[in-house]
Amino acid sequence: MGVLQGTPTAAGTFSFTLTATDSNSPAATSSAPLSIVIRPAQTDVALSTGSMSFTLNAGAATLPSGENVVVSSTSATTPVTFSVSVAPAAPWSQCRAA
Repeated sequence: MGVLQGTPTAAGTFSFTLTATDSNSPAATSSAPLSIVIRPAQTDVALSTGSMSFTLNAGAATLPSGENVVVSSTSATTPVTFSVSVAPAAPWSQCRAA
């Protein structure tokens, strides 16, 4: 039994010849041409909202309520890594992933 493993780094069709040889004496060998198709990576990540805005007056005693944004995927089979940022960033603002 053998294993073909690795992480694809490019999309495309890759052809190769698989050869198996047994340990008998004399050895018997068999080969077969094979192809593997690697599809382009597709990120299917959706945000529950495209933008958010609020008004905050200088010296305000209260802050507006927080906003929640849901990050989801319908086809990802492994965890999706994402980051959160505010642009332009204000020195008093906080933004974090929960």
